[in-house]
Amino acid sequence: TFGPRQMIAGRYRIERFLGRGGMGEVYAAFDTVLGEHVALKTVLSTTSDNPSAIKRLFSEARLARRINHPNICRVHDVGVHEEAGRIDERLHFLTMEFIEGKRLAQLLRSGPLDIELGCNIAQQVLLGLVAGLGLVLVRDQLANTIRDPEEIERYLHLDLLAAVPRYEEEHDSL
Repeated sequence: TFGPRQMIAGRYRIERFLGRGGMGEVYAAFDTVLGEHVALKTVLSTTSDNPSAIKRLFSEARLARRINHPNICRVHDVGVHEEAGRIDERLHFLTMEFIEGKRLAQLLRSGPLDIELGCNIAQQVLLGLVAGLGLVLVRDQLANTIRDPEEIERYLHLDLLAAVPRYEEEHDSL
């Protein structure tokens, strides 16, 4: 767990903790090199010790970067953070576009949507799915979709694991 103002990989300054998921933890951070806010997603230490899992993380990031669509959150980079003097404590992470907003699941819990809003959300969600067609297996759309301040539905996480083995076969140099 990182605290506010902690530097990660000499580049990312942690601003605040956002949440915890199956893969690891997510933080709001500031990229001091590019001067922009990012979401920094860590990988669980048990996964970081597995070379195959790390290879898949890098492959998944490469695949995600191939999808450029307004309804899909962009992945920026992958990296490794090592604590000073503790090489055995390596933490793998990826950075992605930081999107402030309300999760689709939260929006739906607040009550029924009017037909126009519901159709607009459905259309945007489907456009995001079509953009990733052939590369992604989307699951748990409610938890992984956020409505940004411009009222655009954005996928925060696409499960690319189904496509990774095929991608690795096509790109043996990974």
